[in-house]
Amino acid sequence: MSTDLDPIEKEILDYLNRLGDKGITQDELAPALKIDKRTCSRALLKLEKRGLIERKRVTVKGKRTFIVKSAMLEKKLLELYNIVRDIPCFRCPYLFSCAEGGDPSPEKCRILSSFLKGVKSESANQIIYSC
Repeated sequence: MSTDLDPIEKEILDYLNRLGDKGITQDELAPALKIDKRTCSRALLKLEKRGLIERKRVTVKGKRTFIVKSAMLEKKLLELYNIVRDIPCFRCPYLFSCAEGGDPSPEKCRILSSFLKGVKSESANQIIYSC
């Protein structure tokens, strides 16, 4: 996805990813990265069109500007949530006492075993149908 970004776009995206959900005003971003405002603005427009960043219009000290954030963090969190939401362990009342070799334990859990068999067969179906 980010392999065809130019060096300035990569630098901006890396910087915004490091800031996390906090974001930064567009007026603060250019000096922080030591690039001119016009170059920064053009790069931000390209990144926004590709869905890699979000810009929200705000007024700071009577001046209109944008708060700029990475959209990738939110997408990654949603992907992770979608991966783990169905794992039965996270809804289990024994989550914090379950341990390998203990009682209860993951290797003795019928619910987890059933879930993993389902995941395994879904993965096999995806492989078969994607060929």
